[in-house]
Amino acid sequence: MQKWHAFPLLAAGTLAAAIAILSLLHTPSAGIEWLAATGLALFLASLCLLINLIRLPRQQMTLTPRDSLHLLQPRLSPGQQRQNALLLLLTLSLPFVFFSIHAEATHAEPLRFSHMLALAAAALLLWLAIRCARTFWRTRNIPTIQIALSTPTPHMDDPLTIHFLLATTTPSPTLDVRLVCIEHALLHIGRYVHLAVRPKHELTLQLAPSQNTHAATVIVDSIQFPPSGQWGNTMYPFYHWEIQVRHATMTITYPLTITRRAK
Repeated sequence: MQKWHAFPLLAAGTLAAAIAILSLLHTPSAGIEWLAATGLALFLASLCLLINLIRLPRQQMTLTPRDSLHLLQPRLSPGQQRQNALLLLLTLSLPFVFFSIHAEATHAEPLRFSHMLALAAAALLLWLAIRCARTFWRTRNIPTIQIALSTPTPHMDDPLTIHFLLATTTPSPTLDVRLVCIEHALLHIGRYVHLAVRPKHELTLQLAPSQNTHAATVIVDSIQFPPSGQWGNTMYPFYHWEIQVRHATMTITYPLTITRRAK
């Protein structure tokens, strides 16, 4: 999903919520309340996406200059994952919970549909709460690590030095770091076409520790390994590279673009 996909969701959510809320003022019913809750949830979630409160995973390599190095941004940091889980819990579940309570309190006679709405809202709230708690639990002991590259344009057949900068207040952890090439290929199975995304190559980085800094130098051979492809290109197969820092509870990935040097 791209960020611009939130615009039709925002429009649909705004329209549905406005129509449903205006209808509730005249003829309250459980069906209209369900529509109002759905529209409001779409509106809040798409609005958070548009204003960057909910972050989408990065696909391309993003670098930030820092002294003589270039900081590599993760696909999603642990803090962003926690923020996404919490905002999804609030934006998706609260409208359904509110309208479910409203339906149960305002209707004089018990309605089967209002009970179904309350049960669906409770199930949604429980699932999102478990997902949020699981995200917070998995990211609780993740050390603060920044990855920096020696060059902003990594090329194949050239030495690439990768620096791992650890926070001074964090004890030095045992880092399991892999440089992974991911293949995007179309598989033809009978009349159907399936997009397969799978690891193609993997290199284990040997780290040289020095106080709160680790470093590794790697050379990606252009004969043995493919370069990074273009996201959104219709030509398959294409490949993308990423650095994976593996912890006990989760893996943090950093998109990396490795290209061939122009002749």
